[in-house]
Amino acid sequence: MFGILKEEGGLIMNIVYSLHVVSILLEAIAIIIGLLLALKKGKLYGWLISLTFIIYVFYDISNFLINTGILYAPFMDISKEFLYSLFFLATLSIVWAVWEMYVEAK
Repeated sequence: MFGILKEEGGLIMNIVYSLHVVSILLEAIAIIIGLLLALKKGKLYGWLISLTFIIYVFYDISNFLINTGILYAPFMDISKEFLYSLFFLATLSIVWAVWEMYVEAK
């Protein structure tokens, strides 16, 4: 019974794909908020937050398109190593942003 729910096109997979799309939209909102912090408030951490979430959006869209089979073109093949490196860069960026907020709050 649960196999039907988990297979491609099943209820659980449809919910998971929907949550993934909502997550990407929320990440895009975080980019906008980061840009507002950077441009309107002059905060360095706004740029870092934006960079982090730009990478997250690229990472998540790439995974989503590849996992759903929407994107398959040999010339657009994105290696896992590249995606992992981007994810590491995003982690460094958000750590730097949080550090900047901590220093500012002192």
